[in-house]
Amino acid sequence: MAAVSAVAPKELKLGVDGRGGTDLKTLLGAARPIVDISDAVVRSRLTKLPGELVRLRRATQLVEAGIDAIRREFKVGMSEWELAGLGASEMLRGGGVPDSSV
Repeated sequence: MAAVSAVAPKELKLGVDGRGGTDLKTLLGAARPIVDISDAVVRSRLTKLPGELVRLRRATQLVEAGIDAIRREFKVGMSEWELAGLGASEMLRGGGVPDSSV
């Protein structure tokens, strides 16, 4: 609450993507007006800008290269972590930054 109060006046409405994560309405209580902007967030993600398409194409190429590396090098008895490492290494070699948090 202190962080929000430090950057925004109390009367300012906060737009929140309410489709998951912490329920800010509960966290902030009635202390400030909150508007659910979930639909606007979804609509904004429907149309890709030219730069986003370039990045998506490149990301797809890197993922395909990672899968190809796994196909070439996998052996019976390898762990899931070893297979993931093969794919990630190939993506890194191609300039990608694999994110295992998703």
